[in-house]
Amino acid sequence: MAHNPFPDPAAVLPGEAAMLAAVLADLTDDLPKLVYADWLEERDDPRGPFLRQFTTAARSGGKLPKPKKLSKTWLDLIGVRAVIAVRDLELPMPLAPDEFLRDARPALTFTSKKTKDTPLPVGASKFGGEPDVPAKFRWPRYEYGGPLAFLAQFNLAELSASPVARELPPSGLLSVFYARSGDAFDNSDKGGWKVYHFPALTDLTRQAPPNDSDQRDRSPPCRLTFTERLWLPEGTEFDLDAFHTCYQQSVRHTDLSHLLLGGAEWLQGTPDWAERKKGNRLKNRHLLTLDGDRNAGWSWGDAGLLYFGISVDDLKTGRFDRTLFEFQCY
Repeated sequence: MAHNPFPDPAAVLPGEAAMLAAVLADLTDDLPKLVYADWLEERDDPRGPFLRQFTTAARSGGKLPKPKKLSKTWLDLIGVRAVIAVRDLELPMPLAPDEFLRDARPALTFTSKKTKDTPLPVGASKFGGEPDVPAKFRWPRYEYGGPLAFLAQFNLAELSASPVARELPPSGLLSVFYARSGDAFDNSDKGGWKVYHFPALTDLTRQAPPNDSDQRDRSPPCRLTFTERLWLPEGTEFDLDAFHTCYQQSVRHTDLSHLLLGGAEWLQGTPDWAERKKGNRLKNRHLLTLDGDRNAGWSWGDAGLLYFGISVDDLKTGRFDRTLFEFQCY
């Protein structure tokens, strides 16, 4: 049986991903939500009446309708679960949905499961094993640690079925390499990481690591399963620490994990490159976070994370060769 990378997709109807993407472009704008609700109602989808009632109640401060038998992923992605959670906190002052949805971003979390490379088709999303690369691919090397370790690859055509991945190229393979045996800690350690976009899957073949690569850097192959979710940024402050803690636990999904797009959950503060702005907007943004993974056999220091960022302009033009990097741990 073929592996389903999205077992619980938010968009299930033909053409729905585009409607949902318009909502996710600005969760503080009610008009796309109401248009989406009309679109769902025209197809006799029970999510339509619910979304209309919820959007109206959230804006007016009225009683929120209870979601019944609706997809948890869908409810999370359009901000319903976040609004309900904040309402449940019984904050000492009114908090409009716009206060915490203004900077919300859609994201993909993903989990791994050990498998073998043989049954995985060329170009499948996976951790470890042997990467799928062009025939003339030259394995990247780091001057302080030899060949880079292959970490992960993502099938962008599969991910494009989700409205979350609309910022990524619609096809090809996104592949990540890192100097596991080298001392690559931040953006100054050039060559300690590489991110590639291979546009055509038909040009790829599975390639074994170089003979001089460290055996400890080789991870077992793992297939990936994705979940769409809403990433809510840090920075929403409340007067009482208890409310802030509850908000963190209930709304922000503080479990650190693998994350594609969305935003970073920094362990040791925001690095300089992540704070640079172009006008009133951030110049660079989060692309990928890789947590430790038992199935893949890797960990990053003391419960650390690998962060990969990219400038907004480079993301639009597909310049993944200019990806930024930061390693942080507790």
